[in-house]
Amino acid sequence: MVTGSLLLGVSALISRLLGVYRDHLFAVKFGAGSGNVLYDLDTYFAAFRIPDFLYNILILGTVSVALVPIFTGYIVEEKKKEGFEFINSVTNFLLFIMLALGIIIAMFSRELSSVLFPGFSGEKLEQTIMLTRIIMVSPIFFALSSIAQSIQNTFKTFLAFALAPVIYNISIIGTAIFFSEQFGVYALAFGVILGSFAHFAIQIPAILKTGYRYQAVLAWRKNDFQEMLHLIGPRLLGISAMQILLLSDTFIASLLTAGSISIFNFSANLNWLPVGMVGISLSIASFATFSELAKKGGKEHFVKELSRVIEWTLLFIVPATFGMFILRKEITELILQGGAFSAEDTILTAKTLGFFVVSIVAQSLIPIFARGFYAWKDTKTPVLAACATVVINIAFSVGFALGLDMGVFGIALAYSLAQFFQFFLLLIFLKKRFGDFSAIFPIQSFLKFLLASLVMTVALLAGKRVFEYLAWPETFLHGVIKTSVLIFISIVIYGGCVWLVIKKRGGDFRENN
Repeated sequence: MVTGSLLLGVSALISRLLGVYRDHLFAVKFGAGSGNVLYDLDTYFAAFRIPDFLYNILILGTVSVALVPIFTGYIVEEKKKEGFEFINSVTNFLLFIMLALGIIIAMFSRELSSVLFPGFSGEKLEQTIMLTRIIMVSPIFFALSSIAQSIQNTFKTFLAFALAPVIYNISIIGTAIFFSEQFGVYALAFGVILGSFAHFAIQIPAILKTGYRYQAVLAWRKNDFQEMLHLIGPRLLGISAMQILLLSDTFIASLLTAGSISIFNFSANLNWLPVGMVGISLSIASFATFSELAKKGGKEHFVKELSRVIEWTLLFIVPATFGMFILRKEITELILQGGAFSAEDTILTAKTLGFFVVSIVAQSLIPIFARGFYAWKDTKTPVLAACATVVINIAFSVGFALGLDMGVFGIALAYSLAQFFQFFLLLIFLKKRFGDFSAIFPIQSFLKFLLASLVMTVALLAGKRVFEYLAWPETFLHGVIKTSVLIFISIVIYGGCVWLVIKKRGGDFRENN
């Protein structure tokens, strides 16, 4: 699991860095709000929502989550032939569904866009409709890619799995660099199609090495396929709820000042840097292990492994929360400011980011908690938590953004409060199912990481004051030096504190957990 996690972590780091550069290109070339509709990023981000909704509810977290435990069961029982037949049935089922829904959504994209983005009209609405139809091709390739990733996850081969998101980002970056001036945001839409195809294509050799061969079969009446549908049902509801949340946030943002959708997306993407590199990577890499332990019925070993994954997540994510909050302005300036992205855009994005990052710990642990339930083929518990979270989130978003006139800040604050709610709710359910709270959540390690992070925070604030005292210039190069020095200080101080704890405990910071 550690090797897979490391590979996925490195891949996530590279992919996120490419994502940062991608967002930098978007910001510099288009800004947060353009007067020319051809370069209006709000239309691109809005158009992305409908295809992304389709992909997420049918593929991400539904089929893949239900598929891995069943396919893993076949492999553990050395029934590879039956397992691959099951994979082919799912593949053909998905292709049919995605093609059918893709055509329907493309036909009714005008009606959907008018309802979902009420703040858009005229050329802005027309462009959103056209972009939606273009991007609708991508979920088909992502569906195939998800199947390929599930196969690799089961066999614990992660190289091609890890390279796929890197290739995806490179494709979008390439189209942004070479074609955005001539084609505006349409270049980005075609980049998504190219990237989604490459995301799947690079994984084909890896799945062929496992022995998989495609067959045009659809054994939908078999028990394994019916079991998958049974598992997908509740999860589909949960994912739909979360996607409805994203659509509602975009709906609300479309009613705010121009550029609010872009500000929201830029800050959300920055927030997802540590979540994706740590929380998501560990949850993906550990899922097959969780499934194996659940298959064998060993709750004690399962809880021990779950606690270990949680602990590794906390080790990195606790300091990341403090660091990103304190350096939110510096990070936003360094990554986004320049070209069409003004200083005012930077301030708005940094403030929005601040409301997001306070819940990074919760955001990172929720997918790990959820996969703990999925491994035991329990999709209902995480779904109930997700649905309750969405209701609270939407209510808070409307209240903060529109009722209290907080604008896009209110949407981010609502999201963080809802994430804390879901975190504690899932933790309560985990305790109810597996017993001892201290065995599940490494509270002592968490407190050690928290103390080390507080020491790091003091040093970081002192470092910022030194730069202020020196009247440090605000050029890009000086910004790189300043932010790099502050991050280096944070790593050294936090790492030193953790090392002292490990040394004191004889090489194990988990003693007495």
